[in-house]
Amino acid sequence: PDPALYKDEATSGALLSRAGLNQMLDDAQHHRFAVLLIDDLTRLGRDMAETPRIIKMLKFAGIRVIGISDGVDTNRAGYKAEIGLRGIMGEMYLDDLAEKTHRGLTGQALSGKSAGGISYGYRSVAIDDGFTREIDAEQAKWIVFIFEQYAAGYSPRKIADWLNDMQVPAPRGGTWCQTAIYGNQKRGLGILANRMYNGEYIWNRSKWIKDPATGKRKRIENPESEWVINQMEQLRIVPRHLWLRVQQRIQATREHTSRMQRHSRRRPGPGQGPKYLFSGLLECGCCGGNFVIVNRTSYGCAQHKDRGTSVCTNKLLVKRTIVEDRLLAGIKQEMLNDTNFRTFEQHVRQLLDQHRPDQGQAKRAIREAEKERDNIMEAIRQGIITPSTRQALEEAEQKLLQAMNQMEALQAFQ
Repeated sequence: PDPALYKDEATSGALLSRAGLNQMLDDAQHHRFAVLLIDDLTRLGRDMAETPRIIKMLKFAGIRVIGISDGVDTNRAGYKAEIGLRGIMGEMYLDDLAEKTHRGLTGQALSGKSAGGISYGYRSVAIDDGFTREIDAEQAKWIVFIFEQYAAGYSPRKIADWLNDMQVPAPRGGTWCQTAIYGNQKRGLGILANRMYNGEYIWNRSKWIKDPATGKRKRIENPESEWVINQMEQLRIVPRHLWLRVQQRIQATREHTSRMQRHSRRRPGPGQGPKYLFSGLLECGCCGGNFVIVNRTSYGCAQHKDRGTSVCTNKLLVKRTIVEDRLLAGIKQEMLNDTNFRTFEQHVRQLLDQHRPDQGQAKRAIREAEKERDNIMEAIRQGIITPSTRQALEEAEQKLLQAMNQMEALQAFQ
């Protein structure tokens, strides 16, 4: 076959989901090449657990991996030790780079310069030794408008409606949403929660870490003792008296909500609320937005609810019971008939034929589990008994049982 080139330009080797890497692994599984040449091992990954896993996948597919710069060769004896060491070095490199970058940004923050991230109401300005912020007068007047209206007793939803009606550009484009105004007080997100408007520049409020189970980054709040806070009056947009009035109303609203929840014996749950049967499946006929649960009993247009009538005029509320009863009846009528069932059955059989599992892997798993169990039994017969021997034997027998169950399932499938 002709040589193929796999590349992930301007993409960190620390990321697991890379188009070039994924395409290469897919081609390897289909035996479209026999040798993989890489600049060095860090291009496969910089995680000391993930890189050996990728190498195992390639070796299982019969692929030889050769590193041009670091000399890695999976056909050479002892390559596993070399890969392990280089994986550790790659991960240490990332940790060191992150620490140096964070230290440099902390220095920028302590000196009053921009350390990244520009809030709505400001713009970045280049200076001799970095960047600084200055107030964007056009955006700042709308921030003051939001604070004044909220202090006057209007809801974030109503304020968002007014802003959209006046066609004021939202921070991220599109239209204003009530959540962008109220935000999250604990995390300092949203217009009313942003202490920068009170002249307080906060750095190191949170950090991003990678979830080892999913590979996705997750934001973690740092303790307040680790925050870097600079009082910068030149960046104040909201007068102090107005800021205090808004914070007092927010606090009063939160206390009222807590009292109501205690009175009704309802406890606020973490994260998102419950999912309903048709969550994420319904669409507003007027604006095309999501039709979602807007109160305890009814579905309604999320755009109308969160962004106001200037974005969507659809005020219709439909009882959840009516939606679910009628849609389920329609699905039953359309799907549960002989013609559609035969079509569905045929489609499933075609998919099963295309992806019919191979018993070879299950047989290998049985042999490996039997070998592991027999080795432990032999050690016991020779008198090599340790506190962990029984546990190891139980684990080996469990692996064997799982492998045999899988084989039985595959045979029944065939």
